[in-house]
Amino acid sequence: MIPPPPLPPNLVELMQAIVENQRLLSETIRQMANWDGQDIQHGPAPNQYSSFKDFMDTKPPSFREAEEPL
Repeated sequence: MIPPPPLPPNLVELMQAIVENQRLLSETIRQMANWDGQDIQHGPAPNQYSSFKDFMDTKPPSFREAEEPL
């Protein structure tokens, strides 16, 4: 035989659950705001000796005109 479903929470239990969830959300947001992100790996450090001219010497595409306009 299947047991009956549990009774729904009363108003006090419901309000306690809402307040606790709000507290947890506030704490999570506070931690995110104070997080400095030092443990993220962003790949190798950029080359500090390259210049814009060095980049332009690689002849990147310019996309100045479209072969097939929309």
